[in-house]
Amino acid sequence: MNWFLILLLTLTLNITTVFSQDTFYYVANEKDDTVSVLRTSDNGVEATVDVGNKPTGIAVSPAGTYAYITNFKDDTVSVIRTTDITVVATVNVGNGPNAIAFTPYGVYAYVTNKKDDTVSVIKSSTHTISGLPIAVGDKPSAIAITPDGDYAYVTNFGSDDVTVIKILDNTIFGAPIVVGNGPSGIAITPDGAFAYVTNKRDDNVKVIDILVNSVVDTVYVGEKPLGIAITPDGLYAYVANEADDTVSVIKISDNTIVTTVCVGQEPTGVAVTPDGAFVHVTNKEDDTVTIIKVSDNSIFTGAIAVGQEPFGIAFAHPPVLDVIGTTGKNIFHSQTEYFAILKWKAPEEGSPVRYKIFRDGVLIAEIPVTDPLEFVDHTLKKNRTYCYLIVADDGTGMLAIGKVKITI
Repeated sequence: MNWFLILLLTLTLNITTVFSQDTFYYVANEKDDTVSVLRTSDNGVEATVDVGNKPTGIAVSPAGTYAYITNFKDDTVSVIRTTDITVVATVNVGNGPNAIAFTPYGVYAYVTNKKDDTVSVIKSSTHTISGLPIAVGDKPSAIAITPDGDYAYVTNFGSDDVTVIKILDNTIFGAPIVVGNGPSGIAITPDGAFAYVTNKRDDNVKVIDILVNSVVDTVYVGEKPLGIAITPDGLYAYVANEADDTVSVIKISDNTIVTTVCVGQEPTGVAVTPDGAFVHVTNKEDDTVTIIKVSDNSIFTGAIAVGQEPFGIAFAHPPVLDVIGTTGKNIFHSQTEYFAILKWKAPEEGSPVRYKIFRDGVLIAEIPVTDPLEFVDHTLKKNRTYCYLIVADDGTGMLAIGKVKITI
């Protein structure tokens, strides 16, 4: 996942990043070759940036320092430096770059090239291509990377399957996973257990069990489902249905539709705010963004005007909490108890009133502000990896967020 700090037993790594008080989200506008940069505080447009020809996909680096935009018609990726909202590099990739995703630590960005059936890998430190293109299926469309950074899942629109890339050596892992007709979007649950794939020509979503890389469920949604995003707590998936101007809300626990939300015309891209409170949907036909309030799935405010034919959308990440994780054990007469100890520092800005602790996407505790800031999670299983999320909450929303992965 984004913002993870890796920990193996007693080895710890600290990362602290300072951000401006306001954060932004980015919308790729296909028709006018721009990116709209909007403030999360009031959804106003901060800037409009000229990029390449037909910008389609967009992703923000985990540290929030760069936004990468795929330009479908000129075979490039534009790199926007977020500190001054300036294009600082243009990277030549394959033919018809469509979607992009960063590895959890932001070292690499993976780009699907829809017209030459490959994936390009960009080294983010230099904004240059790393290695040769990776051959995948026919018309690769979307891409998502597992939270542990081990695998990239690529939907192949033309061959109706999903290719799995092993990140370590950029080789293909296993046989293609056959899904529905016209797989388009993909999102992976925060615990890394399942991948959700939208099938544009079948009006459904296929659920892949990542442990065995096979389809285990089918969820029927609206007409021509395209973009998909999953809330940070792993409870819901939001699917943009391009042909009927709706968003389907899937309950992850049982893969049922809990509601359908009417949005703008031709909804395409979907992104969830980092605190999980809102879902933003780009409406390609009416040049707007619709905001859905997750708590009750109501429309939060009026449509937000952006550029012409908005498609991809992505959020900059919130301030990062400095988190340390360690493990321990208590040896009793009949058994051994394993536990994790989480410690963190308060955010540099704002006044949190509580901290929410999530384990593998599930809220397990809410604790008040104390000194030191610490939480102990007991009765864990040996030889298992746990993913923790710590959210600093000021009573109105998220101030900062920290993540750590711990292997017992």
